[in-house]
Amino acid sequence: MRRRLVGALVTFPLAALSLSACSAQPTPEDGTATAPSYTYVLESSCGERALLGRYAVTVDDEQVVAVEDLALGTPVPASLMADVPTIDELAGRLTTEAPAEVSYEAHTGLLVSVRFDGDLNAIDDEECYAISEYSPT
Repeated sequence: MRRRLVGALVTFPLAALSLSACSAQPTPEDGTATAPSYTYVLESSCGERALLGRYAVTVDDEQVVAVEDLALGTPVPASLMADVPTIDELAGRLTTEAPAEVSYEAHTGLLVSVRFDGDLNAIDDEECYAISEYSPT
């Protein structure tokens, strides 16, 4: 099992997920420890899709209610807002999809980045997310 400590982040390669229950490190379940209402910054990168960029996200009662494109300083269109996940939705995907890489904040266990690669033989189907500035409201 390979683990790498990077600053305050703990990164789990795919092989480590199946063995994480044997260690004291954060597990995928730890990434779902969010409040029902919070704000965070989502940086979505890699892959060929509409949701790419850096966004300020507001979650109220576990639902995304507002998303601002930080590069433009404007709200995103409703059609794109539907593609913006909550932190819990991203963490939930860890139980149904095998991430290529996942990282948690070392002290809180909060999910801070994940990269999914749905088909290792396909080009540009990856999804990369970085989570920062989490703040319960």
